[in-house]
Amino acid sequence: MSHIQLPWRRLFRRSVLRFLFSGSSLLSHPIISVIHRLILLEPKQPRDCTGSSILRMKTKVFTSSALALLALFMAGCAYETPIQRYSESGSKFHSPTVLMSNNIPEKDIYRVFEQGATGFVPISSLREDLEARAEKFCDRQGKGMLVLGENLSHPPYILGNFPRMEIVFATVDKH
Repeated sequence: MSHIQLPWRRLFRRSVLRFLFSGSSLLSHPIISVIHRLILLEPKQPRDCTGSSILRMKTKVFTSSALALLALFMAGCAYETPIQRYSESGSKFHSPTVLMSNNIPEKDIYRVFEQGATGFVPISSLREDLEARAEKFCDRQGKGMLVLGENLSHPPYILGNFPRMEIVFATVDKH
């Protein structure tokens, strides 16, 4: 019976992996790549057909399936918006982002938002990612970036209150 279960298990694992990771760059994420390697590990052939060896094999299948579903859940929860003009977009927070006083025309002011995939994402990594996106946006226009304001969520990061941040910035001439 164990000889029949192993090919089915291998087929199941590979079909789950193809479904989860086809056409995506999720494998570049360190947690996802570790889970991917754990799922692809083949178990040793049981030496006997006792109930305990079959139970261990079923437990490994269940564990690897649960890890694959967890990876799918964690990978699918991050949320970010494209960079939009400040005047044409609304804040993702209840209170609008407070801006420092400026003389910059509205057409040069933009907003960008990002939410972490889990409650374990530090605000500092969201800030780095948002600032990198904003700087890249400004570089493509041949200008520099000036942060005018930011809004961020506050802990505790539980029950859907994941870390999130919004930056309002302006494109300015490089000096």
